Amino acid sequence: MAALVEDLNQRGQLNNTLLVISGEFGRTPKINGGDGRDLWAHLSTLAFAGGGLRFFLNVAASTEKVDIPKTTPFNKYLTPGQNFSRIRKRKIAAVSN
Repeated sequence: MAALVEDLNQRGQLNNTLLVISGEFGRTPKINGGDGRDLWAHLSTLAFAGGGLRFFLNVAASTEKVDIPKTTPFNKYLTPGQNFSRIRKRKIAAVSN
């Protein structure tokens, strides 16, 4: 991903391209009996790059145990496009780490 973002930036196309990096589920905050982690629907990663967004803008956070959301910046009744539009317009307050 870093190489793609760098390449798009060097070619002047980063602001015209939106990369959406997502996973279906997160992983459980605790290791299971088989020394692994199970699927965890409560949290997952979603990252945007390009599209005119600021770099390193955090729009959500988890609790210290990384088990449940600490913030809920997205409105589940809006479409993904409407939520993204809110991010672009900075209507969602950034959360600092």
